[in-house]
Amino acid sequence: MSHEIRTPMNGIIGMTEIALKEGQTEEVRLDCLKKVKGSSKYLLGLLNDILDMSKIEAEKLELSVSDFSLEYLLNRVISINQIRFDQRSQDFSIVVGENVPAAMITDQQRLSQVITNLLSNAAKFTPNEGKIELSIELQQELGEDMVLRFAVSDNGIGMTKEQQSHLFRAFEQADSSISKRFGGTGLGLAISKNIVEKMGGRIWVHSIPGKGS
Repeated sequence: MSHEIRTPMNGIIGMTEIALKEGQTEEVRLDCLKKVKGSSKYLLGLLNDILDMSKIEAEKLELSVSDFSLEYLLNRVISINQIRFDQRSQDFSIVVGENVPAAMITDQQRLSQVITNLLSNAAKFTPNEGKIELSIELQQELGEDMVLRFAVSDNGIGMTKEQQSHLFRAFEQADSSISKRFGGTGLGLAISKNIVEKMGGRIWVHSIPGKGS
């Protein structure tokens, strides 16, 4: 974790020092500011993950339930993730089952967080011009309650059974080489697992090495 925090902080400090030097062109300053912004956003996401993990460990993570439209949720998720897909020319699609309700009641912020986490991972581990899909299906109705299945699929690098066994543990990734190549703390999926289980659901993975997840 110390490495994950220090890296963006060093980037912010270094780029700020370059931008403040006398005689720098406007183009160099603008480039520095863009890098400072990128490092700051990464650091904020990291701190949010640490705070969420602290809440989970202290059993203080609470859901804030409200009613909202599925369209609003999807627009929010798309706006957050689309830039990632565009940067790598990835083909992103959404498939919504015809029986899925247009409105629902749950913690929309936490649900968005889980979906965004899964899409972010898919973008990270899928090559340029690869395919990523978010599908939503109604699986079961229990009176006023229902079970919805949200699935993110990709044709990325995939995982072995051994790698999958580490996936939802805090501070762990599929293996150490993944952390070196792609970065990240391994907190996102552990947090997602806790959120989903708090909602009465479950989260799992199917993956084939070289084929996708």
